[in-house]
Parts: sequence; structure tokens; C-alpha cells
Amino acid sequence: MKSALFWGIALSYVFFSFLGDYPLSFLHKAIPALMLAAWILSQNFNGKVLVVAAFTFCALGDMLLALPFEHSFLTGLSAFLVGHLLFACFFVKWCYWTPNKSIWLAILGGSVIAAASLILPVAGDILLPVAAYILVISAMSASAILAAKNHQILIFGAVVFMVSDLLIGINKFVVPIPFEHLAIMLSYYLALYCLAIGIVKRTSVK
Repeated sequence: MKSALFWGIALSYVFFSFLGDYPLSFLHKAIPALMLAAWILSQNFNGKVLVVAAFTFCALGDMLLALPFEHSFLTGLSAFLVGHLLFACFFVKWCYWTPNKSIWLAILGGSVIAAASLILPVAGDILLPVAAYILVISAMSASAILAAKNHQILIFGAVVFMVSDLLIGINKFVVPIPFEHLAIMLSYYLALYCLAIGIVKRTSVK
């Protein structure tokens, strides 16, 4: 994968989005995830179709969230939820236990409980979809932690993905976050990149 091209497109979206709406901005936002889907497709490992589909649903979620129509948040959330389910389904077959993973799982669990206690009481009419999303992304992150072997980048990618999404929830429902767009998008693109690299590295280790 051409990392420079990936980051060039990702950072250009972050920069141009500060200038306001522009034609095809929704597609610009989704191109990094589509690039990773194409790169994964070129790799050779069992189950890659699940990963390609997961990145494709992330790209779809990007576009839906960026388009100005009613219920865009819920439809985008749904697309990402499917993406996380696909990631989790892929990670399950790679999962194995070591004692040091309990530390990561404890950090993950504590962070989820803390964020959910802030977000869910103020989620209003979309409490159930938001709760379901938090549950699914938690499962994806936990399965990534359990699947990781010699490369911590997979764990890092999954955890940063969760951080990015929880920032969206806190910013939307709890309190505005300074420079929220910068924090959310940079962490999101970093999470996608690390997940893709981590998955390929993990599948090369028996």
C-alpha cells in the first residue's frame, strides 16, 4: 500500500473540510477506507472478503454521515455497525488468550463503561441504536485484542477506532470537544490504517 498517498488524501480531506462544503466532499472522505479495502483485496489470506467488506462499510458510513439528509447519523451509524461486526467475525478465528491481554481488556472495559455512562443517559430517542453500537464496537475491539499476536499495531488500531467513535458520541450528546473534527478524523484515519496493517501482519504469523 502506498502510505504516502493514503495519508495525503486523508489529510487533504481534513484540511479542505475546514473550508466548508465542497463538491463530492462525501466521496473524498471515504476514499481512504476504499483504498484500504482495495489493498486488502490484493493480499492473500483466508477471510479477506470479510475485511474488504468491513472497510467498504466504513466508507459507506463515511459518505452517509457526510451527506445532508434526514437521519444521516443513524444510517451512517448502521453502516459502521455492520463494518464492526464484519471485523469482529474476522478476528474471532484468530483469537487466543495470554495473561497480558487482560490488561488491555481491563482498560478497554473501563473506558467503555465510563464513556457509556456519559453518552447513554443523554442519547434520547436513539438510546437503543447508540447502546447497540457501543456494544458492537466494544466486541470488535476486544476481539482484535484477543486476536493480536506479535504486532501491537492491531490492538492500537482497534482501540483508537473506539476512541474516535466515543469522541463523536461525547461531542454530539454530552459536551462540545475543542477541534472535534480534527481529533475525530485524524484518530479515525489512523485507526483504519493501523487496523489494515495489523490485519495483514497478523495473518502472516501462524
